[in-house]
Amino acid sequence: MAYRKLQAEIDAVAVKANLSPLNAAPNYQLRAMPYLQAAIKEVLRLWPPVMGLTARMSHRDDVISGVPLSTDTHVAWALWAITKNQDVFGADADAFVPELWLDPDRERVKKMADVQGLVFAGGSRWECLGKRLAYTELGKTMFEVSAASCP
Repeated sequence: MAYRKLQAEIDAVAVKANLSPLNAAPNYQLRAMPYLQAAIKEVLRLWPPVMGLTARMSHRDDVISGVPLSTDTHVAWALWAITKNQDVFGADADAFVPELWLDPDRERVKKMADVQGLVFAGGSRWECLGKRLAYTELGKTMFEVSAASCP
């Protein structure tokens, strides 16, 4: 079902703009496709590019999940576990459900985005420099592969 919705959105843009698979939609058009963007977020959530622990060091005293941490404490998070947290992503956290990202509850979507964003480390200091490129390449690849299959 998700594939059919994604295919319908891509077909509509490809036909309207008269695009061929070798001439994919420009990035601004890809960003304006809500289901495509939701599918990209869901792919990265379910299959993060890094599977192991992502380690950082705290640079100030802080409290994380109720646990006090002092300066220079090593902290790590397991992307595979937190991106499938049912408290954040719902009972179907292990399933591919792009509609999660189209929820009208903006607070819920922001909470999900904060967790999902950790697949690129997060924050202005540690965020992966290739994040925007990854989103662009995923969008163009999904668009081109799907547009190539339309009649």
